[in-house]
Amino acid sequence: MQEERRIEPRTDTLKTGRLLIPGKREMFFCLTHNLSARGAKIEVEDPMRVPDEFDLVATEGAAMLRCRVLWRIGTKIGVVFI
Repeated sequence: MQEERRIEPRTDTLKTGRLLIPGKREMFFCLTHNLSARGAKIEVEDPMRVPDEFDLVATEGAAMLRCRVLWRIGTKIGVVFI
């Protein structure tokens, strides 16, 4: 079992969201798997098309959060809020 290294625990969400690319009129739909005050795990159809920094609207009606990619595994992306 892998040791938990997060400072804050994440809450499971499993909700749809959107990634907005700053300076471009490009948007990706995503599935937010979990969320904390510092970061999230999201899933997108093609993670290699997502830049290293973007804005995330994690759930409908949520505030927009600037993100930096920490890791990519398969279709999942781990991000930290900046």
